[in-house]
Amino acid sequence: MNHGNIMNKNNKKKFIYNHVKACKPFDVEELPDIYLNRRLAAPIVKLLLNTKVTPNQVTVVSLVIGVSGAMLLLIKNISPLYPALLIYLALILDCVDGQLARVRDQESLSGKILDGLVDYLNMISYYIAMIVFTLRNTELNSLFIFTLAIAAALSNLLHVILYDYYKNIYITFTIKDYSEKIDSIDEINNELDDAKNNKEFSKIMTLTLYKFYLKVQNMFLSSSDKSSASSYREDHFDEAFAKIYRRCHRRLVRIWSTIGTSSHVTVVVITAIIASYDPRAFIYCFVCYIAIMNPYMIVILIFQHRNSKRTKISGTID
Repeated sequence: MNHGNIMNKNNKKKFIYNHVKACKPFDVEELPDIYLNRRLAAPIVKLLLNTKVTPNQVTVVSLVIGVSGAMLLLIKNISPLYPALLIYLALILDCVDGQLARVRDQESLSGKILDGLVDYLNMISYYIAMIVFTLRNTELNSLFIFTLAIAAALSNLLHVILYDYYKNIYITFTIKDYSEKIDSIDEINNELDDAKNNKEFSKIMTLTLYKFYLKVQNMFLSSSDKSSASSYREDHFDEAFAKIYRRCHRRLVRIWSTIGTSSHVTVVVITAIIASYDPRAFIYCFVCYIAIMNPYMIVILIFQHRNSKRTKISGTID
């Protein structure tokens, strides 16, 4: 009998599911995730927890299922209810990968980038499917539909970028030793150099894409909070300032979470269900993003700017 193998088996770590650890901090969780998606994802996480399935593999499966849902919406005589189910399953799996990584302590920058990339690819496929479905099932002018859809898609993208931006600043200032934070270009360059030295081609690709994303974000979004947050984790974490920043920004980051990725995909799922009864449902969805969610976003930005002026990295309030 090989006693070495027995010892390896006995010493193999068994993970126990902890729902609090599996979820993101409550302040930055999106409402659909808190009250429904994370709970539905939990049994899947428990099933995968002590297997060899990796969080990144789950992320890729969520992409396959999401794109499949979009393609199903393109097929004639198929009720939009079925694509809605697949799109929602992809959303659940989007929760599973993060919960699995957090419980196993397997969070990584490359996993975070892959997860974000898959979210964007899925959303692009949903918009393409919604446009084709609307063109096929309504008599509305095609230019009108395309214009609305592109405006809605750009609005959607802006909402998600802003939520991600202010969420990560909030995390950096208020939550010690948490993996999600504001990443600097210098940090990404260091990761890229390591990946190139180790010839990790997939990591090189994801980091290059993320670097481009950060550069675009920096072109359009800049604040004193961002510049301070980029290097804040290298300094001593200031608990007193964390309390001040949390008090001033907690409600705002909660409001930002209502226009994050999960919230948008949930709207797509609900709209697809409605589309089984009214083919014009996706038009209503596009109009909602443009005419309702954009003014909502502008109001949040006004309050964000006001509150950012009130808080300083020194830990004082004007």
